[in-house]
Amino acid sequence: MKHASPSQTQSPKAHHISRVEVDGRLGWRKQVESLGFSLRLCKGDPTKSFETEKANYLSCQKRGLPVPEFLDVGDGYFVTADAGSSLAQLRKLTLESPEIFQQALVDAAGALARLHQAGFYR
Repeated sequence: MKHASPSQTQSPKAHHISRVEVDGRLGWRKQVESLGFSLRLCKGDPTKSFETEKANYLSCQKRGLPVPEFLDVGDGYFVTADAGSSLAQLRKLTLESPEIFQQALVDAAGALARLHQAGFYR
């Protein structure tokens, strides 16, 4: 069953990051933030920041770097595939199997190192 595009299912006042489903796959929809004057002064132009983030994801994907794939992209939004549990969640889930958590830490550190070596750091 094909699901509606996230752009069709989200209300205009939705949070700028929300969990969605695209064609049966869970993902995270990010859209341009709507900022008031004072936050705009602090954070800058939200459209420019959004477009920079989208371009960085695409650049990482083209270079084979470890970032979630895009499930959907449109004007003012994109959806990345859900990447699973966070390290904090995994730590709680694997209390009786610490080797699973240790391997996840090693894998995450390796992925982070690859991003840093490619020039992506923040």
